[in-house]
Amino acid sequence: MANPISQPINPKGATNTVATGTISCVTNAMNMQKAVVSVVDADGEVVVSGTFEGSGENNTPAHVVGGGTTLTYSGAKLPLTLNAEFYYNPGGGFVANAPNKVFLAIPLNDHGVEFITILSEDWVDNDFNDMVLRSTTIAH
Repeated sequence: MANPISQPINPKGATNTVATGTISCVTNAMNMQKAVVSVVDADGEVVVSGTFEGSGENNTPAHVVGGGTTLTYSGAKLPLTLNAEFYYNPGGGFVANAPNKVFLAIPLNDHGVEFITILSEDWVDNDFNDMVLRSTTIAH
């Protein structure tokens, strides 16, 4: 188990101390899965938060409760922290600390841009693609 997670965001090579960014769920999870995410800035302020909730696999990306498919923020003081916790519904209500394995892959962290991909396993199988969150931060 690797829940909850806190991932630092601090793009290398940034020429600015503030950043804009987005967080999206790039796959659609089953309707029994959700992820609660937030980004906290250097002052300890929550600059964005929301819940992604699946509605069935092999559809459009999981939506944000309240509308849309992407969380956005701007003017956030670096460094930032991306927090995520995954939940699942085993048949009687959502429970925290779902048995997910979380992997972090940072393919680019240079020139003021940082991408973070978080792949979460659900409680059913082992394909590590059931809820995939992507964070993009630009600090220049």
